[in-house]
Amino acid sequence: MNAYLNKTFIIFDRELRGYFRTPLASISLLVFLALSSGMTFFLGRFFERDQADLTAFFAWHPWLFLILMPAIGMRLWAEERRSGTIELLMTLPVTNSQLVIGKFFASWVFTLIALLLSTPIWITVNYLGNPDNSVIFISYLTSWLMAGAFLALTSCLSTLTKNQVIAFIISSISGFILIMAGFSLVLSTVRSWAPIWITETIGSMSFLSHFSRVQMGVFDLSTLENLEFLIDSTSIFLTVFMLFYIGYNGYAQHKIIFNNSLNFSNYNSKVIEEKLSLIKFNSIKKHIQSEKIYLDENINLRAVSLIYNLNENELSRMINKFEKTNFYFFINKFRVHEFKELIKLYRHDKLTLFSVANEAGFKNKSTFNTSFKRFEGMTPSSYLKSIENE
Repeated sequence: MNAYLNKTFIIFDRELRGYFRTPLASISLLVFLALSSGMTFFLGRFFERDQADLTAFFAWHPWLFLILMPAIGMRLWAEERRSGTIELLMTLPVTNSQLVIGKFFASWVFTLIALLLSTPIWITVNYLGNPDNSVIFISYLTSWLMAGAFLALTSCLSTLTKNQVIAFIISSISGFILIMAGFSLVLSTVRSWAPIWITETIGSMSFLSHFSRVQMGVFDLSTLENLEFLIDSTSIFLTVFMLFYIGYNGYAQHKIIFNNSLNFSNYNSKVIEEKLSLIKFNSIKKHIQSEKIYLDENINLRAVSLIYNLNENELSRMINKFEKTNFYFFINKFRVHEFKELIKLYRHDKLTLFSVANEAGFKNKSTFNTSFKRFEGMTPSSYLKSIENE
């Protein structure tokens, strides 16, 4: 059990840290806090209501999560499929469930951080009046559970596409359907042709209806009459894990998944961490090769780090560890390969060697000559003569 949790935590820790390596985390948190505050004080008429509660704050959460949760979760599996690392992930000494659980909880904890950063508004309400803090606490908890349901849905749907934008769109549409399922207009339409049990089932699937009951303070653990709150809360839990289970099976049954029946019990966390780094680095190399970003003669470590959601130190460490060189020789290796391909096309044209090298991304003749000799063991002119004699 400890080995299972340790490996899951490695996936969780790496995924969570991945959010904070780029401006994505800061932007997402700022957008959530700005929108929730703006909607509370302006659209929700917080001061005009003259009530010491956070109804105006929590009322907008389902609609905020409808956009923000797909934005956070759209990359969970779509990015792995796009970059081709999903096949490599399955060679790690971890099970499918560890991968899915680790990734899911990393994004869910990220949303918890966003909610915790909004707690100053709770302090403000207590300063202005005497709110029912138990209702506010339960509302925060239920809001987090609802966010988990949206993320579970997004995790499920992101396995269906390699495009993050498509994953975002279909997740938002699906979330909108689940929100609207509890509206009276929708239920009355269904009630006109469907049996009552179908109508009730559709209504019970709505995130909004469960969340709204909590906001109204429909809970009292001391009486049996108000156990409906516990049923509603349990329904939210079940919705989260039901969607999480669907997401897991959608991933586990995907056609590119390999048989993961090997015994990995002897692998430790260091091995897993190194394999994850190697997977990421191989993905970066593959993308650099396919997108030819090395053709930009002004490309640098910072620019490449931003492209791949890494900090400069981590990318530099990967290059040093797996390529045994520095960033510039790493990029120049791609340029040398590009030059070799171009010179075969231009060998009968009256072009200088450096003009071809410049087209391959080199901006300095000395750097070109040094890099070519380092990787090919001969000068560019010697290489040209060798292919002309073929």
